[in-house]
Amino acid sequence: MSNRDLSVLNRVKNLVQCGRVVKSYPPTTSSFICSNSTGMAKILNLVNGHMRLKIYNFQIACDSLGIEYIPANYTIERDSAYLAGLIDTDGSIVFNFPGNRIELNLEFRNYKESNILDLSQVIEGGSCKKLELTKTNQDKGKVFMSVRYSYNTVKNMMPIYNYVRNNPLHCSFKLARCMKIKEFLDIRKYKKAPWDSIEYQIYSDFVLDWISYLNPNWRSIPFVKKLNPSQIYRNEPVQ
Repeated sequence: MSNRDLSVLNRVKNLVQCGRVVKSYPPTTSSFICSNSTGMAKILNLVNGHMRLKIYNFQIACDSLGIEYIPANYTIERDSAYLAGLIDTDGSIVFNFPGNRIELNLEFRNYKESNILDLSQVIEGGSCKKLELTKTNQDKGKVFMSVRYSYNTVKNMMPIYNYVRNNPLHCSFKLARCMKIKEFLDIRKYKKAPWDSIEYQIYSDFVLDWISYLNPNWRSIPFVKKLNPSQIYRNEPVQ
C-alpha cells in the first residue's frame, strides 16, 4: 500500500498481534508480512468465511495448515464494514469535474470471484454500477481485464457520506475526501456562477483543498487551470 496509508497496515498488525510492516518496492509503498505458521493460522481463521477475492491462494494456504475453507456470501449485507475494507485497500474517491460530483470506484482484476461480487445492497440509498473493462499496456503489449464497481452519480454522494460516517475508513486520505461530501453538496451549485464571482471562488477553494490533501501531484490535474481560487489559495492550498 502507499506509504500515506501506513495507518491501515499498522491497524492490521495491531488487530492480529503478529507479523510486521516493511518497506516495499517501489519505495513509496509498504506491506504487511507474516511468515510463521502460528501467525498465519491465526490470520486465516480470523478471515475464513469472509474472503471473497483471491480465493485460489487463500484455499492453498488453508490446505497447507489443515484449516477447512469456509465459503463466503458474495452478496454484501446492508451497512457491512466489508465494503469499508475494500475502499481502504482497493477503492478510489475521485472528483469528477465535468459531472460536478464526488465518486467512489472500486476496480479489481476480472476473474470469477470479483465478477460475482454483489455490492447492490451495502450502501443504503446507493446505486452501484458494474463495468467490465479491457486495458492494453502499450509498452508491453499486454491486455488487462478488470471489473469496476462505481457509485458515480450525484444521488450517490450522500449515501456514500452516511455509509463512511457509520463505517469509518482507516485510510486518512480517503476518509478526509468522503467526509467533505456534505460540505460539497452545499456549494456545488456555485460551479455555475461567473468565473470572477465570490461564489466561484468559494467553489474553487473547496475543490483545491479537496484534491490537494495528501496529494503531491494535484497540480498535474487538468481541471485545476479552470479554477479561480481566492488569494489565500493562489500559492499553495492549505493542508
